Amino acid sequence: MHSNGRLPVRSALLPKGAEVSIGIVGLRDRNKHLHINVYLQDGILLNEKLVEEGYAATSLDLQNDGLASTLNPLQADAIQKNKGLWASKQLLRLLHYIISTFIRPMLWS
Repeated sequence: MHSNGRLPVRSALLPKGAEVSIGIVGLRDRNKHLHINVYLQDGILLNEKLVEEGYAATSLDLQNDGLASTLNPLQADAIQKNKGLWASKQLLRLLHYIISTFIRPMLWS
């Protein structure tokens, strides 16, 4: 982390002035968010790199999307390696509690 409190991810994964292309994935989700894929000039999917490095988490709304089969294992690996936002044990315990208490029951009903 830099002295200004920011993570160096932006300059490492997406340098200033980098050209990208985007693709909209489906329609808006239940929260009216658009899910997009961001591709770097070399064809690398930025979404994958962010999840792989622990700087983004997968969305439950993407579980029916073909991208989930790619992103879920990357997220599991980032969690296991304590990367990015998964480095905090307290955060992991809180997320586990929220998912097991609130989200999974909603999905099962």
